[in-house]
Amino acid sequence: MANPRRVGALLEMADEDLAGAKAILAISTRLARYHVQQSAEKAVKALLEHRDLNPGREHRFESLAEMLPGSDPWRVRIANLDSLSPAATSHRYPTAEGRIMPPPGRELVEREIAAVAVFIRDIRKAVGERSG
Repeated sequence: MANPRRVGALLEMADEDLAGAKAILAISTRLARYHVQQSAEKAVKALLEHRDLNPGREHRFESLAEMLPGSDPWRVRIANLDSLSPAATSHRYPTAEGRIMPPPGRELVEREIAAVAVFIRDIRKAVGERSG
């Protein structure tokens, strides 16, 4: 059985990460995008846990989406977030050769912030959770 308190906590933390992304955007698009990714990941995990699925430590949206049945409309929405998956790792660390990946553009990150805000709102509706 799903733990509503944990689901609510994940959504609260998703909001916090998204607020952090907005605050950090002027300093670093790389860091802002990381927090956008973290926000979306926590929201997805809230939905999955609400459905009694254990997402574990997985952070790739494609893999998280595959936990749902093929006919579930959330599966496509979650899979569409997969462009954020590299922000969790490859944009956070230098390559083995010491190269730093170029930062994402500000406009891209702003679009992702807006999209994830809508995504969180929709998940809150789906799980019956009010905004924190």
